[in-house]
Amino acid sequence: MSGIVGGAGSKSGVVGETEIDYEEGTWTVVIDAEGSGSFVLDGSYNTGNYIKIGNQCTIAGYIQVNSDSSADGQVNISLPFVSDANSVAGKKMSLPLTVREVGGSAAPFHALSYRNGKIVMIGIGDGGAYNWIGHDDVDGAWSLWLGGTYLI
Repeated sequence: MSGIVGGAGSKSGVVGETEIDYEEGTWTVVIDAEGSGSFVLDGSYNTGNYIKIGNQCTIAGYIQVNSDSSADGQVNISLPFVSDANSVAGKKMSLPLTVREVGGSAAPFHALSYRNGKIVMIGIGDGGAYNWIGHDDVDGAWSLWLGGTYLI
């Protein structure tokens, strides 16, 4: 066996006949709206962590939004790598999210990883009904725990 993977940063090597593509790092999260505008993130809570192994990327982070800047439309959250829009899993991979309004209670959401390397938030209610989360649903200060694995 060669190419043992360990430590931070990009690594690659060969185990048997299989090449390993491994990377870990951080990315600055950007939250914007599908129509126009964006959200203003707290500079101390705007970074996510990722581990990429082959074509899978696992993400985790806590993001805090202080306000919006004329946001209009569905909420989009950036990812460290563009998802594989050609695969069914890339278009419909579900990532668990928890949104908490500052001073409020937590509400679970899910996100679909597609659309130019961003995830779009949806809320799932009783009986499986869902709705796209837009700027009106999260206007003002709120925070977000995100985590999951998607295909790139």
